[in-house]
Amino acid sequence: MMLVGMIVGGYKVKKVVTKPILLMTAYKLLLIPAIALLVMWIAGAGSMLAKMIVLYTALPSGPLLTTFCLRYDTDEKVHLNSAGLVMFSTLGAVLTVPMWLAIMDKILPL
Repeated sequence: MMLVGMIVGGYKVKKVVTKPILLMTAYKLLLIPAIALLVMWIAGAGSMLAKMIVLYTALPSGPLLTTFCLRYDTDEKVHLNSAGLVMFSTLGAVLTVPMWLAIMDKILPL
């Protein structure tokens, strides 16, 4: 996370808060868990298994994403996008993970 902070800290806020970064964050925290929940519900998966799968898809992007981008891609825009995704998905997960847990408690019976 320190690496993400060092990358993001070197830019103005306008450079970090961009439409692609916010869309990637929304896909990661909202769309992918929704698809996983729908698939688990249709498949009739056991409640505990379904909840674990949906919860894992709802977790934020790992900080290693930025490390790999720094190591294997020289494009500065890729570095900023990866750091922004990690930062916003981590902040957004504070709200979305409890939301997904509440939704799963209502949809998936014990």
